[in-house]
Amino acid sequence: MSIRTYLDKNFFHNLREADQGVQRKVVEQFARRRYSCYLAAELLEEMIAIWGVPSRVERLAVEARFVLSVMHERLFKYYGDLVIGELRDGSAKPFVACSVAERAKSIVRVMANGGMPEGFDKLPRLTGERKQDDRDAMVEHKGKFLDDLKEWEKATGLQHPPFPTYEECRERYWVGWVRDTLKSICERGNVVGADTRIEEIAVGTGKYPFTNAAMRTYLAVIHQSLFTDRAADNMYDAQQVVCMTQLDLLVTDDRGMKKLCGLVHGTRVKVLTFQEFVGQL
Repeated sequence: MSIRTYLDKNFFHNLREADQGVQRKVVEQFARRRYSCYLAAELLEEMIAIWGVPSRVERLAVEARFVLSVMHERLFKYYGDLVIGELRDGSAKPFVACSVAERAKSIVRVMANGGMPEGFDKLPRLTGERKQDDRDAMVEHKGKFLDDLKEWEKATGLQHPPFPTYEECRERYWVGWVRDTLKSICERGNVVGADTRIEEIAVGTGKYPFTNAAMRTYLAVIHQSLFTDRAADNMYDAQQVVCMTQLDLLVTDDRGMKKLCGLVHGTRVKVLTFQEFVGQL
């Protein structure tokens, strides 16, 4: 059974700077699936650029890139209808990264057999310039997300509560606002959009109780992101930390990420630096 692993952005820089022996080790471990990392599209692209393209690594790279993209909020427009369909019959699970990953893995099996899922040609190509790419994309994405939200309201007959501004968040202590809003909507068995960057990430609670681990994790991440100086830079990391209840290992040299990990309820995730990770391969 593979070790479910999260690798932060600095991992790619460290890998590029490492000697070839270390690079070969890392490539081989992921190619053999000792470590599974559904957030590693960038890592695998880096590996391929550094070390060439063994066929098993190439297939894993395609799979990881696809799963990452499906998990990424930019694809909400293309895959939101699948979620809305489940909402109509009441079968929706919490719409967080871990459950979307399960959906994506089943679609990946279609690809492995030579099929091509609908919308695959629309997948955004993620690059190493993650921070600026995401900031630019989120400005564009905000309007698209709000359009999707109107479609969701129309399909479900529900009205989403208004989003506060960032300044209002600090004034109103947004974590408490989200907690109360999510709780009231969970009691009705409906879905809400909420995020660490206020408008841009769609996360639903479905008919599950507010006390489930994913929502507790999410609130912890919201709190950490809004009330630190790194709030603007945490957009990508924070939304993925929601997955930590599903992880075995976090590889990061970032003390802020380690602190986030410590806030996650019910997780036994092990935290290693890049050097510690390489040392145990």
